[in-house]
Amino acid sequence: MQITLWTVSMSRSIEKSCRFGLVLGSLFVALVLGSTTAWAHGEDHAGPNGGEIRMPGGFHVEAKLVGTQLKVWLLDINIKNPSVKNSNLVAEIVPTAGKAKTLRGKCQAATDHFVCDFSREAYAQSKLVVKATREGSKGQDAVYALPLKF
Repeated sequence: MQITLWTVSMSRSIEKSCRFGLVLGSLFVALVLGSTTAWAHGEDHAGPNGGEIRMPGGFHVEAKLVGTQLKVWLLDINIKNPSVKNSNLVAEIVPTAGKAKTLRGKCQAATDHFVCDFSREAYAQSKLVVKATREGSKGQDAVYALPLKF
């Protein structure tokens, strides 16, 4: 009788431990995957041209802002092979506070990237929004907090 009660008690203990382990393991996986997903597309380090990376779709956008000039490379899924062929770009500096107006850059294609000139430097509190199409594939808005990290 005592052995049977002990066996039942141990079974329940093991079952509770397994549930706890399952919950703890699931939480660990969620934290690891959740924290690395944001950086899975190269956003945690400078791109090949020293700019900041975003992935608005099936390609990557690398942006580098220097003064009033923005350089943007439209890179493939592997963060390589910049292209301006069958591509276009609109870049805006959007204020995030105050009543300042959005600045739209005048963008032109260079050999392997776009160069956008703005009428003035970015506002203290603003973001950069890049709307890009790379080789016929349109991406969603690539949004960057200003100043850029790289």
